[in-house]
Amino acid sequence: MLEQSYYIFLIMILIIMMLIPTNKDKTFVEKGTLYLLLVGLSIVVRSNPHSDIPVYINSFSISISDLVNTPYYLKEGLFWIPSAVLHQYIFKSEFLVLLFWDCITFALLLKICKNAKLSYSFVFIYLLSFMGVLTFQNIYRQYIATILFLYALTLSKGKFLSPYIYLGVAILIHSSIILLSPMFILYRRKKLIHSLLFILLMGMGFILLLWVIKSDYDYNTGLNLNIIYLVSILFMNSFLGILILSMKESMREIRFVLQPLIYLSILVVIAFIGLGGSLFFERVSILLLQVLVFLFLDCIRNLPRVHCGIFRFFFALAFILPTFFFDSTFAMLQNAAWLNE
Repeated sequence: MLEQSYYIFLIMILIIMMLIPTNKDKTFVEKGTLYLLLVGLSIVVRSNPHSDIPVYINSFSISISDLVNTPYYLKEGLFWIPSAVLHQYIFKSEFLVLLFWDCITFALLLKICKNAKLSYSFVFIYLLSFMGVLTFQNIYRQYIATILFLYALTLSKGKFLSPYIYLGVAILIHSSIILLSPMFILYRRKKLIHSLLFILLMGMGFILLLWVIKSDYDYNTGLNLNIIYLVSILFMNSFLGILILSMKESMREIRFVLQPLIYLSILVVIAFIGLGGSLFFERVSILLLQVLVFLFLDCIRNLPRVHCGIFRFFFALAFILPTFFFDSTFAMLQNAAWLNE
């Protein structure tokens, strides 16, 4: 029950952060306190590994030569190989390897807030949402890769090479990130592009989707919630698109987000048609939802403070409450025994 108690404690911190207006430019002490709270989350969760995390832990003991000679590990080797090196030659502890990766992602989440001028409540909304719990405690490589992708997305427009280096690193940690490459290009331009180039990027996305489907997951899982994921993504995209178009003055500077939203909408529909009953669609949906959390909060920060606060509160509520109602996420909060079966 310690995990559940700690998550509830962090939710209380989040509520306080949203109710009490603070300066986005937090002091070193404030940011240090937030970071320590996140490290506490890592310590609590990693003390009781379950779901797919034991699989990750077992991989840390595989010899480096075997990892390099195995296509599965080599394809996304920027997680498997460094983790094995850290475990076998430096930390000698699975717990410390996971803590190491967690600490990197926590630092990146704080940097994302700084780069995008977001409230630091984004970090807690992201981690406490049902997608955050699922990826942090189960789909771990996708969690790391998604945060790297978001960090690359928020780097200054003046940096031409480093954002794409981070994008490449994210792809080599989890290949599903390659699906977001066209969206990455659209968002980084900070303006609408010509319709022909947009169609070209759409085609690129679908080719990448076919490649990832062929090379990765294509099997069924237990309870199929894929239609709920599809509806949720399309609803979020539609709501955000309507908000941007209707509030012309407040949202003038972010109209370029419309094309990334269209890309994500069409991508999820095509993916659902081809993968409606598979585990891979669920993973793609969780990936897109995590990106949409960022896009939504990035857009509403342009609204007046009162409107922004109301939207952020109900948005957080919509994504955190399911954590306590979905069987899988609620079991993770309680570290249920069946997760290790």
